[in-house]
Formats: sequence, structure tokens, C-alpha cells
Amino acid sequence: MKIKLGLIVGLFVFGTSAAPAFATPPTFQATALATKYCDDTWKALNTIAVPVSDPSGMRVKGIVDRLADTLGAGPWRVVVFSYADVGWPAIALLGNRIVVQKAFADEHTDAELAFIMAHEMGHVELGHIPERFQALLEASGNTATTWQQASKFTHTQMPLYREEEFEADKFGLKLATSAHFDAQHGAASALSHLREDAEHPAPHDRISALSLDAVEK
Repeated sequence: MKIKLGLIVGLFVFGTSAAPAFATPPTFQATALATKYCDDTWKALNTIAVPVSDPSGMRVKGIVDRLADTLGAGPWRVVVFSYADVGWPAIALLGNRIVVQKAFADEHTDAELAFIMAHEMGHVELGHIPERFQALLEASGNTATTWQQASKFTHTQMPLYREEEFEADKFGLKLATSAHFDAQHGAASALSHLREDAEHPAPHDRISALSLDAVEK
């Protein structure tokens, strides 16, 4: 089985900075596409969620609850899922929702997860998801009627996505720090252990942008 979901937003999806291509506020159509994407993703991953009593799930939920209390924008729902072949390990969705791969959570410390979860929450709080769908909709010539159609134009919007990654990093570091996690070490360690490739942010650039020092792998 393979759950096929679009790679629209997430900590490990996009590269480093350039001037964003986005300029137009999200329209009703773009917001509707973003909402549908988030609802479909949430529904699909709920089918492979670990039990609420699972230690990994309880641990992630505790970290997210602490961040949410600090953020003060209401509670966040969490799904920790067991299936590996999704395309990304953690993602935040509209409606104050976060989904995280179990194996990914288990291999990260609380401080690392706090930064990662706060980064993902930043994508929602900063409006990045509707923003991205507006850019994708425009790239399609306003012809896309589903999020699957819109996601085919992801490759045209790298400058926007890269800028948003820096914004989410800064948001995440500030939120995790405010929630009294060891955020600087968590951020530096999480980013230092990313694998560099053509699509993803260069870890050293992201670490430098946060004025942190890399952690030895």
C-alpha cells in the first residue's frame, strides 16, 4: 500500500532562500483547495494512526500541547501514523492539525521535535498553505480545480517555498524557546542531521540564518 499525497508543505520539502514569487492574497478558490488538501491528508493518515495510548503518540501530543499553550491560538490535534511511504515525516495542516510519522518521532529528542513541530505550526500560523495554493493556482492559469491538479505546478514556485522555510524556521525557534524547550540546540541538531539534496534546504544555510552553530552528525 502507498498513500499518495502531494508534497505541498513540510520541514523537509523545499530549498533555500530567494525572493518569493507570491504577491496576491489567497482567493476563495485557493483557500478551498488548501482546505481540501489538508482535509484529505488528515483523513488518509487517520486510517493508519497509532492508538492514542501509544507512547510515541502521547509524547508528541505532550510536546504539541505545550507549544499550543504557549502560542495561545487554541488546541492542536495530533496524529502519529505508522506507515513510512508517504513522502514526508511531519506536516501541519489547516485547522490546527499535525501529523507525524512514528519512526521519525522516535528517532528525535524532545528538543528536536519541539523545533520541528513549532516550525510546522508556523506554516499554518503564517498562512503559508493558502499562500502556496494561490501561487499554484496562478501557475496553472487559474485552471486547476483540485489540489492534485494544482500540485503539478509545485516546481514553478521554489522561490516562494524557500522563503517560507526560513520564515517557519524563525517562527519555530521563537515558539519552542518561549515554550521553554532547549530550542537552540534542538533546532541546530535537527537541521544538522538533514540530508542535503537538490530539493531540500541546505542545512548550513538554515542554521546560519538562525545564528546557530551546526551540531556534529
